[in-house]
This record gives sequence, structure tokens and C-alpha cells, in this order.
Amino acid sequence: MPPGGISCIAFNAGRANKAVECRRPVASLDRMATAPAQFSYRWIPAVLLIGAVLARAATVEAGSTSTTAAAWRELAAGNSREARASFLKVRASQPTAIRETQIGEAVALLNLQPVTATNREAARRLCAEVATANPEDAWTLKARYFLGRISELHTTPTDLAGAATHYEWLFTQHPASEWGQLALVKFAIVQLQEPVAPDETHRRYHRLVTLEPKLAEASARRDFHLVLGATCLQHDLGLEEALRHLLAAEAAGVRQPIRAATVLIQIAELSRKLGRLVQARTYYERFLAVAGDGDTRSFLVRERLAAWPVEVKP
Repeated sequence: MPPGGISCIAFNAGRANKAVECRRPVASLDRMATAPAQFSYRWIPAVLLIGAVLARAATVEAGSTSTTAAAWRELAAGNSREARASFLKVRASQPTAIRETQIGEAVALLNLQPVTATNREAARRLCAEVATANPEDAWTLKARYFLGRISELHTTPTDLAGAATHYEWLFTQHPASEWGQLALVKFAIVQLQEPVAPDETHRRYHRLVTLEPKLAEASARRDFHLVLGATCLQHDLGLEEALRHLLAAEAAGVRQPIRAATVLIQIAELSRKLGRLVQARTYYERFLAVAGDGDTRSFLVRERLAAWPVEVKP
């Protein structure tokens, strides 16, 4: 993610939407803010299918009398085969739970090992049936989101345009919902991840900027701005724009310590390059407070501050 060889992001799609940061030697602070970023959009914590499973399991265990509680708990524990059997059993005896059991079975199919094209297609059909059924309800939104994730992550070749269609429907039709907010972040990712001509990437970026007012949740706002900030650095959309997005992401709250430190140092370097020296020094110092001496970048930051222009020192 961060430019200048600071770290890379590895995505483990088989277990959960986890980011693993691996350190590399630091060549110079100068490259941190403007070199092409080694960035994987998929680290954005925007709830993979398994995340939704865990959230649902927590809900039913908190006191729900839902007949699907045991199935969701099995799924959260990684027992996909047993969970699928439980969802099918509930569906046969409780017709009113059909939509929930269809979504549950779809998620179970996607997590069954070994992964097969047959299971993926069966999961897609189940979600599509829920998504198109009337009337709309909360399961409609989940089904649409999962259809987007299936197109993005569980289709060969990856169908980013199809994923974008599902995500756009969600944030257009239900912008204030949890799923609409998540979908707007994912829409940004798939739009900017798709290999298109530079002019088209720029056009998509500028359209996404107009969607910023739809971001009501802090976590969605943070992730959206991190994605657009990285895009500015990768596609030469301007240091001012990159800095604006990083400041907005930081203000929304970047909680993971290593990632928070990276955002702080990027803001510091961009501020310095743009001549905002007071702001740059503030963020260098905030970086040191968050990263500590165990971060190899701290040594270079201390060197930078030791040579700081006298008129900007406190």
C-alpha cells in the first residue's frame, strides 16, 4: 500500500478479509508519498462473506430465537458442510425462513472445500433468487452485496463490471444502509481496479469524488478516501488530491496501528513536498508517537526532523 517500499499488503481470501503487512527495507522518505504504490485494494476491511456470517452468528447468539441460530453458529465455526445441512433442514420445515436459509446455504457453498465451480454457481443462483424476489427486505440487500462479492472474488475470470453493477444498485437504492455504505467503498475499488485506459480511470475517479457526500459512516468514509488517495498516487492525479484524501481518511479514524502510522507518514511527506512545513512537522511527530522506535521508519523521520529548517522548529 504505502509507496517507497515501506510495506506490502497480502490478502488471505480463503479465511477472512485480513491484511498482513510485511516490512521491507526503507530506501528514503522521499519515495513514501509519490512513488507508485504497491497497493492491493482488497485489504480494505469491507466485510467479506465470512464477516457477514460472524456478524449474523453474534446476533442470533445474543438472544434470538431464530430456528437458524445453530446453522449460523456452525458456519461461523467453519463447519460449512454441517451448516448447509442445517439450513436445508430449516428450509424444509420453516417456509417463512426461506430467504435467510438461501443466503446461509450460499455462504456455506462458497466456503466448502474443495472449492468448485458447481458450488460457486449454485451460490450465485441462490443469491440471485433472493435478490429478485418481492417484496424487498433486509435479505435483498445482503443478497445483492454477496452477488457483488461473488462477481469480484469467486468468478473466473473476475467480473469487475458485474460486481460494480450490484454495488451501484445498493448505494443508489439504499445509500444509508450498512450494505449501501459498504457497497460504495467496494464500487470504488472495482471501478479503479479494472484495467482500463488512463483517461477512463481519471473519468471514473472524478465521478467517485462526486459520491463523497453519500458516505455517512466513518469506516466507509475512511476506506473510500484511502482507496482514492492511493489512486491519486498511482495514476498521477495530483499530490494535493492525494493529501486531501489521506487527511480525510485519518480524520475518520485509522485504528490499526501499523496502517495508522503509514497514513501519518504519507501525510507528513506530502505536506512537506507541497511546502506545508508546519503541518508536515506535526504529522512526523504524530507518526513517531504512534510508531515508536521499533518501526524502522522512525530513524529516518528523526533524521528528517534533525535537519528541519530552523524557522519551522518550535
